Amino acid sequence: MNKHVLRYWYVYLILIAGTVIGTIYYCNFINRPRNEETINLFVASYTQKSEPLYDYLKEKSPEYLREINITMVNPKSADLGYFMVNKGLNKADMFILPESYLFDDLLNNQFALLNEEVVSSYFTYASDSSNHGILLHDLNEKDNELLEFNNKKYEDEKFYIFYRVNSLHIGGLSSSSKVDTALLFTKYLLESYE
Repeated sequence: MNKHVLRYWYVYLILIAGTVIGTIYYCNFINRPRNEETINLFVASYTQKSEPLYDYLKEKSPEYLREINITMVNPKSADLGYFMVNKGLNKADMFILPESYLFDDLLNNQFALLNEEVVSSYFTYASDSSNHGILLHDLNEKDNELLEFNNKKYEDEKFYIFYRVNSLHIGGLSSSSKVDTALLFTKYLLESYE
């Protein structure tokens, strides 16, 4: 037996390493948050760090939510379109975008149509220039501690909150939605300005 082990030691080493790696992968796979336990936010803002926003939303998040992912992009960055396609439209549940970036195809194909009856149970809603977006920052408003929408280098513009049309986090705005986390987060963001 010892001669066999010494002769084929590398086979046993590979088996042990494979077992350890397989066990780690399996444990990570079964313990990772499900889609409805993870929310992804795509935020166009001049804010440099996402930690204050993350901490604020984490503190207020429902018990079932295990993970919050935030992609923060400068609204005047040349990479905004790239990040929007690759990190936003494919997986983000909630978007904060400037008015200058909006166009009809994006609004009509990617974002959920707002239902005044549904959203008004979370926050005061008055339709603005878009029936897909909720006004978060109006012209000449002050920033709050979480997000910065004014910049001396660029002209001020409106910023809106949108929801991906097939998100699992938009409650009654979609028949496939399982939870209302995005609507709750919108409520908290609007309250953070008061």
